[in-house]
Amino acid sequence: MQMIFQITISKFRMALYLGYCIVLAIFLALHLFHFNTYQADIESILLTYLIGFIVPVVIVFRKRMDIYEPINLFAFFYYTYFFAALFYISDLSALEMHFHHLFSKRVIFPNVSILFKISLFYIIIGYISFLFGYYSISINQNVNIVQFSKSDQNKADLLDKFIPFFIIIGLINYFYAMYIYGQNPIQFLLSTNERMIAHIRGEGKSVLGYGYYFLFSALYFWHYKLMVYNKKSYLFYVFFFIGGIIYFIYGRLTLTLTFLFSFFILSRYCSKGFSVYSKKHFLFPFGMVILAISLYVLRIFSNYYILNVKITAYWDFIKYFLSSSGAIRYILYKGNIPSIPAYMNIYYFWEKDFNFLFGKSFIMTITNILPSRIKSFLDTPLTIVSMLKEAGWYGGDRGNPTISLLSELYVNLSWAGIPIGMFLAGIIYSISYTYVIKKKNYWFYLFYIGILLRFFTIIVKVESSNLLSNAIWLSLPTILLYIIITKFFTKCVGTP
Repeated sequence: MQMIFQITISKFRMALYLGYCIVLAIFLALHLFHFNTYQADIESILLTYLIGFIVPVVIVFRKRMDIYEPINLFAFFYYTYFFAALFYISDLSALEMHFHHLFSKRVIFPNVSILFKISLFYIIIGYISFLFGYYSISINQNVNIVQFSKSDQNKADLLDKFIPFFIIIGLINYFYAMYIYGQNPIQFLLSTNERMIAHIRGEGKSVLGYGYYFLFSALYFWHYKLMVYNKKSYLFYVFFFIGGIIYFIYGRLTLTLTFLFSFFILSRYCSKGFSVYSKKHFLFPFGMVILAISLYVLRIFSNYYILNVKITAYWDFIKYFLSSSGAIRYILYKGNIPSIPAYMNIYYFWEKDFNFLFGKSFIMTITNILPSRIKSFLDTPLTIVSMLKEAGWYGGDRGNPTISLLSELYVNLSWAGIPIGMFLAGIIYSISYTYVIKKKNYWFYLFYIGILLRFFTIIVKVESSNLLSNAIWLSLPTILLYIIITKFFTKCVGTP
């Protein structure tokens, strides 16, 4: 692989970035001017704002920007470190509370303020290392759209014959599951978390779930045909909505949103009028944010429904969530963004109880792709969270702590793991993106989007153990069915 530290500056976005820096500098000056009103020291404030200055710099490094280039989504999610740190320097007591709460089994704790500054420093080092790794690889400046041919039309027509049957299989699976649980559609939707918790405890009812994959594959096949023929279908949107609801019932919120969002990104890469400044680029993601909030509220309501709590308690929570700092505290406390207190704990306590893993946690990441029955015959290492529970760090009654990418790199190779690991991650991201955009193929883009949304982006905040499996399984059943149908059913159905 040719190593070329290649950066092309966009003058327009450079101007935007400089304007952003001026605004941020004003806030920094105000923060320092009112320093005595805050609990954090000057070093913590400066390190926090340095994160805010450095992370968005990627927007200037392309003449023609692709929003869905992996470094852009990675940077977007990494930027949440700035919001978290900004909150903690304004309320150091919240940092201490979150730090102690995560691993309450501990009795002796270090100076949280010092550990906070060290953590901020390595957040910056990690990101700079990632940038060097990413831009050390030569990247095609042009965003290549999918090129469809006559062969794609034939394949789309062939796949179209299977779409109704696959949808029926998925819906049968859905109604069968409702029958097994003895619930109506509303009850089945509201008890999503109950079923998930039961399966985690090994108490769930046996419900065949593979039929859902046929429904999801049918939607991708349908979308493929619409892209090949450059058409729209309102009926597709109806089943798209149904598929999203079923996916929410079947999986987690993040998996549901990435499944829905994958169709939009695919449409962008198949559009001949591909433009980064298209309103759709901003309207659809904004709609996804609204949907995410709605589903998140629904999931919370599901918890109250399971516990049979009075509706007034639910509305009390909504009022708290919508208060000035309620949403921020809840998001930080529940680990919905990268948890600074969690990796502060990891960095300080890990070496006292464990040896460094030297890559073993990433073996678990790869083996998790395999079905559970196959994994049972393998001697696979424990996940990091499992190791913490076995060592008595964590009681397990408050939900799993979020072990971030930086934490995982640390437990594998100590402090050296962060710059080395982030540099290598940057190279992997760059190579993956370069390879896919050169292929100009719908199915390569589908596979890449699964990796992009469920691994490259989310890994900023969570341990990698289950991410690669989730990423691959977004597209794997569909791609396997596509290969089987196009290779073995062509003559059967008489497609030329």
